Amino acid sequence: MGFPLLTSGALNSLFFGVYGNSLRALESSHKQHNPDNSEVSKYWYTNVFLAGAFAGTVQVAVATPIELVKIQLQSQTGTWEKQHLKKYVGPTNCILHIFNEHGLRGLYHGSQIMLYRDCLSSGLYVLTYAACLDFLHGPEHVWTVIFAGGTAGVISWASIMPLDVIKSRIQADNLSNPEYKGIVDCTIRSYKKDGLRVFGRGFVMCSFRSFLVNAATFLGYEWSLRFCQRMASRTQGYITYTEYRKEGKLNKISPDIAATE
Repeated sequence: MGFPLLTSGALNSLFFGVYGNSLRALESSHKQHNPDNSEVSKYWYTNVFLAGAFAGTVQVAVATPIELVKIQLQSQTGTWEKQHLKKYVGPTNCILHIFNEHGLRGLYHGSQIMLYRDCLSSGLYVLTYAACLDFLHGPEHVWTVIFAGGTAGVISWASIMPLDVIKSRIQADNLSNPEYKGIVDCTIRSYKKDGLRVFGRGFVMCSFRSFLVNAATFLGYEWSLRFCQRMASRTQGYITYTEYRKEGKLNKISPDIAATE
């Protein structure tokens, strides 16, 4: 339980950090080439999606070993035999064991399918959140953030659930004697064994969990960002996100405000 909780915070920090800086760079680039504010606004959703997709891609570099270790540990629990024939005794032991036997490449087993999963879904994740906030007129209210964050989580999760099933099966495989030859082989064999339902199994419960987790994630994110904005505004004269939304200004917006959409 401690390993997922510890790594989740680190991954979220990495994702939102890369996302915010990427979005700021894209917006700054468009401002330089298009002094007219309306031109910048035209590319807003495109920039949000691209920044999210890039952040998801960068996150894969750290998330792949974490996901692999988590799934390898989970796959050896559940039955009496597995409980008494554990190969790994914890996250650290699992990492060292895989590295000693398979090298750095072994720790990145499943990175290809994770890249497919996280790149587009991350772009969709922040794009949905931004669209919901605009529809609901910004994150001024707690319930607005909860709804937008939860909806973003459900939609992005639904879009990649089949890929996540394949990813989990590949990473749970025996690294020394793998059952699956690759993504296509795993997909075909999973379909032949369990049919189409295997790619959507547990959808309702996963969607419910995704709504709660991502609502809390974005709520914490907004609160943290607002605190940082208030600190910055005291010394740099930046306007807040709410003032920006009401006045429609882009020329004096704090560099970090871009990440709130």
